[in-house]
Amino acid sequence: MAKFLIMVLLLLLPLLGSRAEKQVYIVYFGEHSGEKALHEIEETHHSYLVSVKSTEEEARASLLYSYKHSINGFAAVLSPDEVSKLSEMEDVMSVFRSGEYTIHTTRSWEFVGLLMQEEEHTIPTHFKKLGSDLLSRAKKIIGARYFIKEFEHHYGPLNASEDYRSSRDKNGHGTHTASTVGGRMVHNVSVNGGFGRGIASGGAPLVRLAIYKVCWQFNGKSLSCSGADIMAAIDAAVADGVHVMSISLGTRGQRHEKYYTDDIFVIGALHASRNNIVVACSAGNDGPTPSTVSHIAPWIITVAASSVDRKFVSPVVLGNGSKIKGQSATPSKLEKKMYPLVYAADVADQDVSKDYAVQCLPHSLSLDKVKGKIVLCMIEYTSVHGEDMEVKRAGGAGYILGSSRAGGVDELAAHANVLPATVVVYTDAIRILEYINSTKNPIATIIPAKTVLHTKPAPFMAAFSTSVINNNGLPLTNDRGNVATPFAYGSGHFQPTKAADPGLVYDASYYDYLLYLCSLGSVKKFDKTFKCPKAPPSSFNLNYPSLAVSKLNGTVSVKRTVTNVGGGGKSIYFFTSQPPVGMSVRAHPSILVFDRVGQKKSFTITLRAISDEILRKKDGYGFGWYKWTDAHALHVVRSPIAVSLA
Repeated sequence: MAKFLIMVLLLLLPLLGSRAEKQVYIVYFGEHSGEKALHEIEETHHSYLVSVKSTEEEARASLLYSYKHSINGFAAVLSPDEVSKLSEMEDVMSVFRSGEYTIHTTRSWEFVGLLMQEEEHTIPTHFKKLGSDLLSRAKKIIGARYFIKEFEHHYGPLNASEDYRSSRDKNGHGTHTASTVGGRMVHNVSVNGGFGRGIASGGAPLVRLAIYKVCWQFNGKSLSCSGADIMAAIDAAVADGVHVMSISLGTRGQRHEKYYTDDIFVIGALHASRNNIVVACSAGNDGPTPSTVSHIAPWIITVAASSVDRKFVSPVVLGNGSKIKGQSATPSKLEKKMYPLVYAADVADQDVSKDYAVQCLPHSLSLDKVKGKIVLCMIEYTSVHGEDMEVKRAGGAGYILGSSRAGGVDELAAHANVLPATVVVYTDAIRILEYINSTKNPIATIIPAKTVLHTKPAPFMAAFSTSVINNNGLPLTNDRGNVATPFAYGSGHFQPTKAADPGLVYDASYYDYLLYLCSLGSVKKFDKTFKCPKAPPSSFNLNYPSLAVSKLNGTVSVKRTVTNVGGGGKSIYFFTSQPPVGMSVRAHPSILVFDRVGQKKSFTITLRAISDEILRKKDGYGFGWYKWTDAHALHVVRSPIAVSLA
């Protein structure tokens, strides 16, 4: 019997190895010529597979998607040898693995000054309406599709108990992001029995939504989003005629321009831009570590998370009379009395390390030492990961979640918890710990939370999305208390009402983006027909509303062109700047005169290093800004500057 099992396993090993070798790849051809019908495009894609597969049946079985609308390519299950053969074919621009991606996730719009309207608008006549009979009667959601082929290739048939095999959202991420973008106005809403009561609305409550579901729940884990499915959704959205794509998905870890050629979002958004579609993507949740922002291509609007001027205040009162700031969105309340207070590391269960217990991780706390008490837990960032469940399991009355990271962190994230709780910053957590260590019988209570508006500082950027924390009329600081730079906060907090009348815009086209790709040496991976100039422009000459120059050697001149979109037509703009330390920044001309709306004016900015010693002390980069201001200061068009020396 043992010999038989060994023989079966040995026979299976080659089969398992062959299966493991084959992965989903995207074969990319660039843009469609417009000469072929959809069925002809799919037949062409199929012919490429036939050329590398053993049989026609195998070729058809391996094809997951044929991208037939804007993106020209297909997704298929391929072996390394088949990938190599396809990569060498003349019309193939690139072949790359289809990766797996993760999701990025009431007063916000009022806080940024966006005015709401409630008038009905008609459904756009150009939109290719799709979906079920239910959608045919809908006013908000006018289209819905789902894409699941690669997911099921990896994980097998979808478990109907975990997710819906349709465009319907079960996890909640899609509903959350769709509501944020375009939810209608709802009056007198709140969360958890009264927090944040007011009007809830999406940023554009009149917008019509088309839903493209690409993420799926499996094995009780978080959502899985497959690259080939995402690419198919982007291709479909372009064909359907959407105006804006809002994508709250992305990679984890560091990204760089060298990844452009195998990044489905970069490729998909470039095709969208050619069709005059705006693509907005989330910056990701991997901050505040440097260089972890997702979606860095210049044809994508990348948006980081921020805060509003509202807090859910829930202070801690200590036995010595000290009252310490905290935040919570927990509806449950303690009785009006003081409770014994303990430090989680001091109440670890038997054989559990203090380093583990201090975070209130599962099965770390002693029931005998925690029952009926408030527990101080410490984690690096004030985001909940089940600490409340552990304190409840151990019989605790409530808990305080403190940041264990020093360096000026002043970010609090209010959470709903299964028992009374509040969140405190690092410095206050240390105060509480010092009190615990100063007395034999420490006691405390947690005051029930209440909503407070118009709080300061506001806004501050979420640490998971950036490294900027504070803005209170003083220089922005990062998560360690140091002065922040544009590498942490980008162009700053957006102001939509001003963006609606910006005065000047820096316009860039699909052609400009291809020139930019010429400067990176990768344009042939996107468009084989495009001929780069003999001397391609430097990447910093892309007509972009910020200016970044790396490895500056002496002096450099950079060209920019602005378009007048001011309502008055005639206008005069004046140049001012705050150069990076050790640099001079000049513009020629320094005055721009416009006679009409739509008129373009070019100018040259010259950067010159004056004192490289000062600049070299700034961690490699110096930062500043330049701006154009009209005569009445109605329009201030500001651009950040980042420069490093050779």
